[in-house]
Amino acid sequence: MENSEITYYRRYVDDIIVFDQNKINKDLITNYMNNIHNYLEFKLTEVNNTNYLVLYIHRNINNLHLGIYRKTT
Repeated sequence: MENSEITYYRRYVDDIIVFDQNKINKDLITNYMNNIHNYLEFKLTEVNNTNYLVLYIHRNINNLHLGIYRKTT
């Protein structure tokens, strides 16, 4: 798999987020990520809204919208 399919990848300790430009084969990307980090097991979930660290991320067709995410205490 070519790296051009992954447009954004960030890892902070045990939190990882990956964006791809196109709809790609889920098994292909999962196997690719599992080969990068042999000691981790990745499970791919496709979402349009998620929380990552302190960010709320909403993804639509052309844009990412970011906001601050605060856990309830």
